[in-house]
Amino acid sequence: MGLAAHKLKEYYRGNVRNVVVTTDEGLRVQLPLDAFRPYVTQAGIFGVFTVYVDEHHKLVRLEKTA
Repeated sequence: MGLAAHKLKEYYRGNVRNVVVTTDEGLRVQLPLDAFRPYVTQAGIFGVFTVYVDEHHKLVRLEKTA
């Protein structure tokens, strides 16, 4: 995932709450941007993440893997 700091400003203004990402398998998944908060740097959010969901497809946790 790559989201530059200037794009994150929309989130902090309250205009954006979710982000749509593409999995390695090509699926598009909508996730709450709040889940990425621990991974925000001055440059933005960059990396490869593993998403864990429950049996109802609700986000359980997010881990940065690369």
